[in-house]
Amino acid sequence: MDLTFALKTPTWITDLRINFVSWLVALQAKIIHWVTALQAQSIAWVASLQNDTIIIYWLLVAVMIAGVIGSVVPAVPGVGLILVAIIVWGVIKGFGAVAVALGVAIAVLLLGIGVDFLATFWGAKKAGASRWGQIGAIVGLVAGVLGLLPALPVGGPILGLIIGPFLGAFVGELLHQRKPKQALKAALGVVVSSLIGNLVQGLLALATLGVFLVTTWPL
Repeated sequence: MDLTFALKTPTWITDLRINFVSWLVALQAKIIHWVTALQAQSIAWVASLQNDTIIIYWLLVAVMIAGVIGSVVPAVPGVGLILVAIIVWGVIKGFGAVAVALGVAIAVLLLGIGVDFLATFWGAKKAGASRWGQIGAIVGLVAGVLGLLPALPVGGPILGLIIGPFLGAFVGELLHQRKPKQALKAALGVVVSSLIGNLVQGLLALATLGVFLVTTWPL
């Protein structure tokens, strides 16, 4: 037997080997194409998600600005609105990223409640109101906060929150001393102090917004 013929690889095996190698090369090319396409889609998805996150961030900042305005304007959500916006951002990015801002917002919210009552009480006292007038101012404030005052034809609940302490101090002082002039003086003192209290709350809300921006910037 011819040894050269015996060692010669059959043509069909050679063709099969070539076809198999070609198939592997084609498969490798397809896998590379799929991986490249997947990477491109992933990058595009991450970029889109990042853009959406930025949009959400600035929308929440806009909500907080509305909260700052609401801290000054009665009957409009104030620090509570800022607190909700911070919580939403915490859900998105993790509460570790908003821990400081969240703590400040809660503290300011509680402090703002105290400012309302202290400003009303202090204003009545400085205006020379008796304890009846001071208590009446607090009762009027609570009635305004809870929306227990009738709606006004102009201004609605916004003026209601201002007029509530005014009416409370006026009625309380009038019942105690029956002197309309003194009652009016006490009521005006309550209104002025309430407005000052609103300005203080506005500054506190603005500080809360500043803390949020400083602690979460950059995104």
